[in-house]
Formats: sequence, C-alpha cells, structure tokens
Amino acid sequence: MKNFTMMKWIVLTLLSLSWMQLSAQPGDFPDEKRREKIDALKRAYISDKLELTVAEAEKFWPVYNEFDQKKTEIKKAINKSYKSVKEGGKTEKEVTQSIDFLTAKRKEEAELDAKFLKDCLPILGPDKVVRLAGLQKEFQKELVQKIKERRQQRGGGPGGRRY
Repeated sequence: MKNFTMMKWIVLTLLSLSWMQLSAQPGDFPDEKRREKIDALKRAYISDKLELTVAEAEKFWPVYNEFDQKKTEIKKAINKSYKSVKEGGKTEKEVTQSIDFLTAKRKEEAELDAKFLKDCLPILGPDKVVRLAGLQKEFQKELVQKIKERRQQRGGGPGGRRY
C-alpha cells in the first residue's frame, strides 16, 4: 500500500509540473509538442484516476492507443466536413451528402467508443471501465479550466494577453 501511495504522489507531482510547463510557455513550442504534452497529461490523469496496476497498464495502453488513433482520424474527418459545409455556396445535394457523411462518422465514433469499452472489460474489470467511460471528458474540462485560470492569472482575460 505504501508503494501505491508513493506512486500516486509521483504521478500527481509529474502531472502538476506538466500543467505548469504547459501553461507557462503557451507559444514557445509547436502544436505537435503541445499535443504530446497534453497526451502525456491525459495518460497520467487516466492512470491516476483508474489506479492502474502495472499489469493493467501494460495491457490497457496499447488498446487505448489504437482507439485514440482511430478516434482522432474520425474527428479530423468530421471537422474537415464541417469546414467544407461552412464555406457556403453548397447545393442542396451537397449539403445532404455532408449530413449523411457526418451522421455516418458520428455512428462510427459511437461504435468505436462502445468497442473500446468492451475491449477494456477483460483488462480492467467492470468498475474501472465504468469510471473510464467519463474520464476523457473530465480531463478535457479540467484542462480547459486550468487554461482559463492561467490566462486570468496573467491578466489577459479570455485571450490571455493585454493589448
């Protein structure tokens, strides 16, 4: 139990340090590095909240990585389609096709979510899978809140800068 508590403190310390570094240098590194930092924070957050054992983590993260990659591809396709529709000047047929495409992608995303959770059941067990289901949204909310707080601390309001 002592080792678990120590590991939890280490993860929380790394998470805190990463938060500070992420928000302390908002424009100093490319989006790719920022994305990597956010992904690392998400991993630490999920590991901490689920209290993953080493054995669970070894089996869980490859499944999660595959899921996350597919989900990212779906979201990119959805965003691209939204941008295309927003451009305007589309015919009724083109808009209908876009609606059908978006609906299909949303279904694909929901099916991917369900498959992922089912794939995690034998690895994590029912209690942890139930917790896992909402952790990504929790993480996003906390991340957005931390970013807002950092911007307000710098005195720049919503944009983060004073002009």
